[in-house]
Amino acid sequence: GTVKHVLKGQAQVPSVVFDPDGQTLASGDVGGIVRLWDAATGELRYTLATHWSSVNSLAFSPDGRTLASVSGWDGTGLLWHLRRWHCLDDNCIYGRP
Repeated sequence: GTVKHVLKGQAQVPSVVFDPDGQTLASGDVGGIVRLWDAATGELRYTLATHWSSVNSLAFSPDGRTLASVSGWDGTGLLWHLRRWHCLDDNCIYGRP
């Protein structure tokens, strides 16, 4: 295959996942940051400051409305309501890129 996009601005990335409709790619880095990318253009949509350490796993719900991010290092799992860009945990910091 060929490279479609190079997603810049993120440290080492141990976890990536496409949403169910394939329009968004979520990536989690070793610094605890989750980023949401437009899969068609490669543009950064949102940055979700989530964990104190590496994001080890990401998963979308079947309807694409919720993203789960998990860090094995800090022992946290967070659920994000993506249609409103709202974290379902009071400890989240989030915002546009």
